[in-house]
Amino acid sequence: MMDAGFHSQNIDILINDEFNNIGMPERAVIHYPRLDTILLVEETIRKSPKELTRTGLYHVLEGRVMYQTLKVILDYLEKSNKITYSGNKVVWVFTNQKLDAAVARGRDY
Repeated sequence: MMDAGFHSQNIDILINDEFNNIGMPERAVIHYPRLDTILLVEETIRKSPKELTRTGLYHVLEGRVMYQTLKVILDYLEKSNKITYSGNKVVWVFTNQKLDAAVARGRDY
């Protein structure tokens, strides 16, 4: 007779597993970051005086963000064209076109 707790745990693992492009199981994201955490990471990257690696960014954030959550945020920022990578460094590339146009016209937006 199987233990009910063991059986349900196996089902949860199977439901939450996905397969990557080479057929190996890969954990699906179960928890997505909150907006304030995403904004914290964005601001830290934007205001950094030098380009940082993922690990360097993690250390600058000083434990305010778990590393797994940081990886999810960086994937999102890359897909939304806000950051790119120069070698292993994270680079902020997003510009706000409306703001740039207002600054060029010399008016408050």
